[in-house]
Amino acid sequence: MDTDESGPGFKRIQIKPEIGGGLTWLNARYHSLYGDVQVNWKAIPAEAGDSRIQMEVTVPHNARATVTLLHASELLAADGATFRAMDGAMCAEVGSGRYHFEYRCRLAE
Repeated sequence: MDTDESGPGFKRIQIKPEIGGGLTWLNARYHSLYGDVQVNWKAIPAEAGDSRIQMEVTVPHNARATVTLLHASELLAADGATFRAMDGAMCAEVGSGRYHFEYRCRLAE
């Protein structure tokens, strides 16, 4: 989670979790001028193939976020967001609210 230069102070937010490296879950929250920005994710390992990632994102009122799902191979749930393929990832722009995303990806070691 980071701020975007085009909207300082977390008016525009970059959400791009780096999943893997031994981590299987993460809960992060930042209290911005607009309210709480929150990202929670959990990796559910697969016996074969790509792991399933469940992610919850909260974007505060009067803010927008770019959500980037790195190494995503299949989108399972998008909660109304429209994702597009981009440089080996899937990206979507979302407004304020709570979102649930679920996708498959290969975990980085």
